[in-house]
Amino acid sequence: MEAKTMDIPGGPKTPNPEDHTNAAGTERHLGEGSGSPSRRRKSLAQALTTQVCVRVRPILQYEQEEGQGSIWRCERDKVIRKGSPGITYFHGPNVFGPEATNDRIFKRCVVSCLDTLCQGKSCTVMAYGEDTSGKSHSLMGSEEENGVIWMSLVYIFKAVQKVRGVQGISLSYYEIYNEVLSDLLSFNGVSLPIIYDPAEGHHVQGATTMPIASAKEGMELLKKAEFHRRFLMLRSDLRRCSRSS
Repeated sequence: MEAKTMDIPGGPKTPNPEDHTNAAGTERHLGEGSGSPSRRRKSLAQALTTQVCVRVRPILQYEQEEGQGSIWRCERDKVIRKGSPGITYFHGPNVFGPEATNDRIFKRCVVSCLDTLCQGKSCTVMAYGEDTSGKSHSLMGSEEENGVIWMSLVYIFKAVQKVRGVQGISLSYYEIYNEVLSDLLSFNGVSLPIIYDPAEGHHVQGATTMPIASAKEGMELLKKAEFHRRFLMLRSDLRRCSRSS
């Protein structure tokens, strides 16, 4: 998948350590509609090439123990900062409060994008937010709740059974860290280039592509690759510390 950076409309432009929100952008191509104002807003959002979904995570246990509380409140299609009357930080049809589940996020924001993918078109699902805003939980899930990636793999494997001519499913997994793009499936420390090909468009040259036979196999592969991502960050931090000492 390609990652595209976007600003949340009306949102703060500088990082905020108290930020508990994350946004998932989904590319889709759908038609417009008419009707009630709420239906028109929904139809307008569906018609946009890029759709933004905002999720406010719940307070973490250590935050509760320290007496912290959320600075955000959700009112239907708005995210408002508490103590700021009249100031809306985000306004759109896909606003999810702390009680929202990954399953709801997946069905509301990702399924239609996957349908576009199964039609042979390109699409991107991206989690965007500050550290501890909930991106990893939304994507990878936890012991109590599956993540969007797992749900997507299951959905794709079921969908391709109805599509003729599909020879197989494969995946790549790479990381951009400090402007260096690294292959996490066969980590060798080499920075991979992004090139443009008239037939394939923009893609990562030299990235490992692994065939997978099931959603379970795909998740096991990604979890193994996660070790390389953490190792890369740790090695970079150690190198930075050694230079400053």
